[in-house]
Parts: sequence; C-alpha cells; structure tokens
Amino acid sequence: MTEPNGRISRRSILQGAAWTMPVIAAAVAAPAVAATGGGEAGAFILLGDCRLPLGFLLQASQAHPVPAGTTIDITLSRRSGSFNLEISPAIGWVERPGIQSCRVVLASELPAGQLLQMKTDLWSASELRLDASCTLPSGYTAVGAQMQAYVDVWLGENSVTCRSS
Repeated sequence: MTEPNGRISRRSILQGAAWTMPVIAAAVAAPAVAATGGGEAGAFILLGDCRLPLGFLLQASQAHPVPAGTTIDITLSRRSGSFNLEISPAIGWVERPGIQSCRVVLASELPAGQLLQMKTDLWSASELRLDASCTLPSGYTAVGAQMQAYVDVWLGENSVTCRSS
C-alpha cells in the first residue's frame, strides 16, 4: 500500500515479509537436503550371471535410480588366484581391496530402469564361487531390493554346471 506522499507503508512491508519467509525457508532447506543425500533407491536387483564371461548384473528399479556412492563387493572362493572386473556402462570404477576381491563404486547414479554389467575375466575352467553384496550410501533405503547374489560353478565328468541368484 502506498501512502499519499508516495512512500510504501510499514503494513505493506510486513505483509510482503510474511509471504516471503516460507519461500526463503524452503529455498534454504532444499540445498541442505540435497547435500545430505538419502532417499529411496527402489527395489533394484543384483543378479549373478552365468553367461560367459561370468559376472553380475545390477538392474535399477523402474521408479528409482541406484544412487552414486553405492558399492558392490565381489569375492572369489574355491579357486586360487585373482580376477579382473570390468563394468559397463562406465559409471564408476573398480577397486582391488584384496587378491580375491573387487569393489565396484558407482561415481554417478544408475538411472531408473537401466542395467549395469559387471563382467570378470573368469571362464568356467575350474570350480569357483563368486559372491556379491551391495551397500547403499548412508541415508538411502531400498525396500524390496535384492542386495546379494552369487555365481557357483561345478565341473562334472563331462559337463560344467553354473547356478546363480
């Protein structure tokens, strides 16, 4: 409201301030929530993959991405030696915490509905077992997600058997 002398009244200033305070509060809170991360990662699925070369698949749910910072730890047992791992698409990197283990770290999110392939250089030339487990960043939940998987290979007299979850 403008007074006859062209000045803005104190009442107009107070009314404007009352309307802008919630907007300012929301604008200040939004970056804080984004910085802390957290939220729902959806019912993604971690699966063992018996197709050669052996490995794992991570399928994001149709509604939610798998967040950046998610790790997938993969260990090899029932066989000596090490193994290499490649991921596709290249949305992260692979660490080597031990001779018979690899850790995939997602540097960016796996978009909703998308698939991440993690393939070893292992072919089923000997009996072996690969186990994988997924860990989400702090503050995230994944209701209904399958966060563990395996690939199990046995050699028979004339056959190779592979089971996976």
